[in-house]
Amino acid sequence: MTKPCKLWYSYMRVKYVKIGSGEYFMGMEKNETSEGSLFSLFLGCLAILGAIALVAVQVLYITFGKSKGLIYSSDMLFFSGCAVALCLIHMSILLFGGRNMKRIFVIVISCIMLVGAVGLIGYGYVHTKAQKSLIRTVSPDKNYAAIFKTDSSSGKIRYYRDFYTLFGKEKEVIPFTSKEKLHCQWVSNDVCAVTGISKDGNIWQYAATFGDRGDGTTYSNMINSLSVEWLASNGKKDNQLEVTKEKIIVNIDGVKEEFDFENCVQYGTLALVLCNEESEAKWMISLNEDAHLDPELLTVEKNGTCSLLKVSMEKEKPIIFTSMGNN
Repeated sequence: MTKPCKLWYSYMRVKYVKIGSGEYFMGMEKNETSEGSLFSLFLGCLAILGAIALVAVQVLYITFGKSKGLIYSSDMLFFSGCAVALCLIHMSILLFGGRNMKRIFVIVISCIMLVGAVGLIGYGYVHTKAQKSLIRTVSPDKNYAAIFKTDSSSGKIRYYRDFYTLFGKEKEVIPFTSKEKLHCQWVSNDVCAVTGISKDGNIWQYAATFGDRGDGTTYSNMINSLSVEWLASNGKKDNQLEVTKEKIIVNIDGVKEEFDFENCVQYGTLALVLCNEESEAKWMISLNEDAHLDPELLTVEKNGTCSLLKVSMEKEKPIIFTSMGNN
């Protein structure tokens, strides 16, 4: 006697054959195959279009971007983009012709693409670590970004503004060179202090500024803007900042320094670097976001503040001064 289990299995097999036999079964198989082919074709088209787009971006960057003062915001982006393009090309090959290709060819192509992609990323990582030439720094409120790139051969430092996040557009060449990695510190949301050491050992400072404290139409002189009475916000009487008719006087913790106007370097309308007689940077004064300018006198209005930052290759805490109005 046949066991119930075998009977049931036999019945199901017969029933399966009856339902799935003939044109009906073949039609279903063809539809499923057709749907799978269309989906593979769709993914393959997306992959090849993505690869073409990435290759086009790389070609445009090499041929036109550099001549227009554009760079990638990270050295790794160029190599990563090439690696992703290789992966997308590999994917499109498999999706378009993978089923008709012999397994050995699929394995060989996959190995070549994988080695190429990993090699590009590895070379990019090593190259980036060895060069250490590009620094991208973002403001505390994430609204601004500054990029600084040092030319390894000439030592020139180029300053770039963020351009659609992935790129940087050259603004100017910084008139200094540095034998050490640059130090960047945001004094406020729109002022970034960049410090380096020249080949002769002198420390210098540059300020990347993005905002304005006036009406946005008038270029204000920082020395004039600072020509008010200042009081240290921490209440220390030993901390003094004074602007006379000929110089700027800084007195911090009993150490008094004087800087002639001719040795002060202004950046934008927000920052002023104070240098000594040997042109070595000592302090930087920047106007904070609450330092609104008087529309007529163009001096900082009462209760506006400024930051006094010591020039250093280490992070320093700014000393805040509050305006008490015009003398």
